[in-house]
Amino acid sequence: MKDYLITEYPELLQTSKKFEGYYFLWTKSNNWSHWRVEWKKAEFEELDAISMEKLLTKAISNMARCQKLFREPPELLSVAQLVKGQIDELAPRIPMIVALRNPATRTEVIFGATEIQERLDMHLLRTQAMSFSPFKEPHKDATEKWLQLLDRVSLVVEELLKCQKRWIYLEPIFSYVDIQRKLPIEYK
Repeated sequence: MKDYLITEYPELLQTSKKFEGYYFLWTKSNNWSHWRVEWKKAEFEELDAISMEKLLTKAISNMARCQKLFREPPELLSVAQLVKGQIDELAPRIPMIVALRNPATRTEVIFGATEIQERLDMHLLRTQAMSFSPFKEPHKDATEKWLQLLDRVSLVVEELLKCQKRWIYLEPIFSYVDIQRKLPIEYK
């Protein structure tokens, strides 16, 4: 039996370890790029919101890891930051996409609309009053952001109520059996 000499390659192991970070950055960036393009091209009704949410969470974790791995060289850090910026741009929209793609959302009716509007109006008035206060300066930015958010929420609620009113008006028409037979796809 022959004795073989085992050759060790310590440089190969070191190079392999260095390469792992690069591989991780490029594969995770490529995955993100692929998902992003796929989501942008897809029709809204075709989006799998739950999967999107999971993949986005995974992408956030991956890019945080990449940013820690590549503080140097700046080129690699800039790639990780670019992808992280794209993720951060989409992240606030995911909860709304999940809610709108939830099949139960389509049949929900908003009750207590008057109470919702009254509370929003009350908060808007109080926030506006705070913005005129002589003591507003330390809280000026937070007050402005809160006011913008309340305005946006108020507009969304208003549009939802308009849509609901139209649906309540049209729902009996689409519930007739004759209409259901003639428009089976629309009925679903």
